Amino acid sequence: VGEFLRTYLPDRVSEAGLQDDLKALRQKQAARWDDGSPLPLFVQEMHKHRTSVQAWLAGLGASGHALGAGNVGKVMKDAHAMLLRGLMLALKVRGLLEEYLVLHVREGVPMPRKCLSAVTLGFQLLKVVAS
Repeated sequence: VGEFLRTYLPDRVSEAGLQDDLKALRQKQAARWDDGSPLPLFVQEMHKHRTSVQAWLAGLGASGHALGAGNVGKVMKDAHAMLLRGLMLALKVRGLLEEYLVLHVREGVPMPRKCLSAVTLGFQLLKVVAS
């Protein structure tokens, strides 16, 4: 919300004096991603996506063996569905990474060490889906 207002309605934000309120809101959002017990919310979400990518890879490997059965039409539909699912997973991971990193970098909120491995995992998941 804050990024949209600052980008597309900068005059209105200045007139209403909302800069400080928007900055506080964005910092609160960044802190929400870093909170959680036992793991921060961002780490939990990234691990969910890792599980989904692993399942997608297993399904991708299984769909390659189905071509030997001779039903090309069904195999092509399955391949299309698998490709679409992989793209949707990549979009979810990219969106999560983008939101997390932008919130921390633009608002100057320090990123906790316990979240750095999840950031790395996100980039690795994107690389796996891309290849």
